[in-house]
Amino acid sequence: MDEMILMSMGHENWTLTQSELAESTNHKKVCRLETLVMERHGFRAIIADDWDEYFAAVIQELHTERRRRNSLLHSQYLFDFLAIGHPVLKSDPKKQHGSPDRNQDLSQDYCAQVLREIYELANRFGGVCMQLRMAFVGHQKS
Repeated sequence: MDEMILMSMGHENWTLTQSELAESTNHKKVCRLETLVMERHGFRAIIADDWDEYFAAVIQELHTERRRRNSLLHSQYLFDFLAIGHPVLKSDPKKQHGSPDRNQDLSQDYCAQVLREIYELANRFGGVCMQLRMAFVGHQKS
């Protein structure tokens, strides 16, 4: 994602853009990439059936994965049940009063499913990046 943003902003702005990206959240990076691509900033239009819809869907998947990552990082974990053969329990500390429990067993099946979903998203996003590299026109000086 950073590479696509850096390319779009131009080599002459590399240091400034890299500095901004280093201080940026994943949310801001995903939004910035979406804006740069949709506004054709440094990229030619990609002529393919449903490209814009496909790109928008991948962007939404990136946001969904970002939220899952944040939930995993900012949750509390109970290892107490390992001794009796049960998986680790993840508890989301942002649970609202009166809302259903937001606990999740981190079973091997669940973890394997998460890894599969991340792998599939990485493949789709890798394809998007390949298309963007081919559509990159750079900044021309007049």
